Amino acid sequence: MSEEILRPPLASHRDDRGEIQVLVDGTPMSSVLFIRSKKRAIRANHFHKTDYHFCILTSGKMEYYERPVGSKEPPMRLVIGTRQIFHTPRMVEHEMTCLGDSVLWCFFATIAPKLTTKMTQFV
Repeated sequence: MSEEILRPPLASHRDDRGEIQVLVDGTPMSSVLFIRSKKRAIRANHFHKTDYHFCILTSGKMEYYERPVGSKEPPMRLVIGTRQIFHTPRMVEHEMTCLGDSVLWCFFATIAPKLTTKMTQFV
């Protein structure tokens, strides 16, 4: 019975910035990510062509940057605190810089059949 209810994590990635754990995938929501980051870790730094996400920071504090894809303007900066929910639409370059050790949950919805990302660089 428990093997029908409890599922093992689908994938994980660890490096010197912290850990990313995929919790749910293949649902109409497309995926849910649990992201643990160390102070000064930089996350995202890309944009999504076909999906968008809602995120909640469950601990820590971060700087969130975004701008339309291809814009040469400086990105908008917002400081995100614990328990704040934020939305990143598709075709928006975004980056997150952790101001302290942080835990983030990201909930993705896909507009097209496949999640597509492209790396970008904020200068």
